[in-house]
Amino acid sequence: MTSLVDEISPSYVGAELIGLSTAEPSVTSRSFNAVLLDVDYSDTDEIGGVVLPIEMTVTPPSPSGFQRQIFRLLTPSQIAFTPQEGGPHLVLLREVGHNRVYGTIQLAVLGSINDPNVTQG
Repeated sequence: MTSLVDEISPSYVGAELIGLSTAEPSVTSRSFNAVLLDVDYSDTDEIGGVVLPIEMTVTPPSPSGFQRQIFRLLTPSQIAFTPQEGGPHLVLLREVGHNRVYGTIQLAVLGSINDPNVTQG
């Protein structure tokens, strides 16, 4: 018998179940060049898949370069963004509602950082 907590909030709610990988692993990510990522939802099959809307956010070193995109009509099998500067970029793809599953990938982008107050660690 399952507990009430497991019924209200199963372990897969808020879990990292979306896979993100670079579409072209041999290509180096560079600022001002599009970055293409493949999306894998196969780990969400047992829980009924993902439900729209899906949100993509890209967090670069400088706050001014933050990017956000909402997918409301189709579940993307690939996502793309164009970095405006170099440095580490965190890409997050997540369900806005439903089970709130997500996936992340950290990318090193070649190029200079726009904000001189940001230091690379």
